[in-house]
Amino acid sequence: MSSVELTGDQVPSVKVDQDASALKDDDKKGYTRQLRDWWKQYGFSQHNWAWFVIAAACDFLYSWQMGLFLIWKLFDWLPSWQKFYIEHIVSNLNWAVYGVGLWQMIVAVIDDNSWQAYVGLFLYCNFAWMFSYGEWRLGTDALRYLDNDYYADKRLYPSLLYLFGLMDHEDQPEDIKFGEDQEDDEDEDDYSDRKRKRSRKDSDDEDEDEDEEEDLDVEDLTNDDDFEFDDDEFIPAL
Repeated sequence: MSSVELTGDQVPSVKVDQDASALKDDDKKGYTRQLRDWWKQYGFSQHNWAWFVIAAACDFLYSWQMGLFLIWKLFDWLPSWQKFYIEHIVSNLNWAVYGVGLWQMIVAVIDDNSWQAYVGLFLYCNFAWMFSYGEWRLGTDALRYLDNDYYADKRLYPSLLYLFGLMDHEDQPEDIKFGEDQEDDEDEDDYSDRKRKRSRKDSDDEDEDEDEEEDLDVEDLTNDDDFEFDDDEFIPAL
């Protein structure tokens, strides 16, 4: 029976081949998958990963808006940029951000099946509902505060719905003002109301004074000693 001897150069390197295949698999996974695997490798759960993704998504969407808001609030610059960001960026992407967060939380509940994951899902649903409802309900008021001539839409919907003709904007009545102009008009209306009430009160007081003077004149006339009542001039009522 013959035997085959292998020299050092001919010995197959199994470890090198495994490392090479592992690197190829990492390249195929992509950066996000590699980061997730690293996250789990160091003992973090899917629930932790879900909160990490939620924080990154919210930071991506709202950090730019916060920066524009500070610039506008401190220096009164770029109000049109702030308006554009709310109308076209936030209105279209906020639903995607909250949807991705909800999906991540559901995956965390399925994967971890722990009480922390269930509590996290409950807390996320509450905070996502509060923020999304506030944006939907008050978004157009913010737009009208930045631009008094903006449409009279009651709620903030994705601008793509208007772009594709699925929804129509509501025209703003000419006699309605918003923002600082609205506050000025309200102050003027309050002043006018107070003025009308004051004048009405003064007129009522004058009427009461006149009635009191007439009553006093009648009492003085009836109590006057020089007053004589002639029975012949008395005409009984029919």
